[in-house]
Amino acid sequence: LHPHGVQRLGDLALHAMGVEVVSVRHAGGSVLRPDEALVLQADDTLVLSGVPQALALAEEKLLKG
Repeated sequence: LHPHGVQRLGDLALHAMGVEVVSVRHAGGSVLRPDEALVLQADDTLVLSGVPQALALAEEKLLKG
């Protein structure tokens, strides 16, 4: 994590796992196009695309923080 608990979407390197982030939905309901510099918030929902094994690994990584 970056200082002050800030984590950017690009820091997750999900693309390196074979996973594409299709969209990000903030808790308030706004839907954003994924961008490497997008700062993630605790209640964000990520819509992912990829093969099942890669998605399972990405989900595990995301849930562990």
